[in-house]
Amino acid sequence: MIGDMIAKVRIERSMTKTELASLTDVNIGHLTHIEKGERNPSLKTLKKICKALDIPFQQLMYTYGKFLNEDQTAYGYVDYITYNKVPLVKMKGFKVCPSNMPSGNLAIEVDNDAMDPLFKKGDVVFVELNALLDEKDCRHIWLK
Repeated sequence: MIGDMIAKVRIERSMTKTELASLTDVNIGHLTHIEKGERNPSLKTLKKICKALDIPFQQLMYTYGKFLNEDQTAYGYVDYITYNKVPLVKMKGFKVCPSNMPSGNLAIEVDNDAMDPLFKKGDVVFVELNALLDEKDCRHIWLK
């Protein structure tokens, strides 16, 4: 999946593989294998690629070692992954993360009824950032 993301960003930046290879000092053949998902870049190479594409390393790192299933590929899941944006939340303090949410990154208090009936105003939703979702989107979201 990381290769899909690199290709997506490169294309959005109107950059050729040759240009990216030149900016990163990565062999174009190796870059092609990375974009096709046949190889994963080393962390050093990934940092070079992120710098050349002008995107944060950490956001792209979330996709490292993850693979898309058939449905996610058909749906175009990669198009919905953010790589240069992070959530903006109003800090109200800290919330204890329950043991059934070991990979929770963020707790968000629902302050309106926009997500009703799934989440009610006042509910706290624990979120795992950049979790791969499937047809059961709420599998990665827990209420407390």
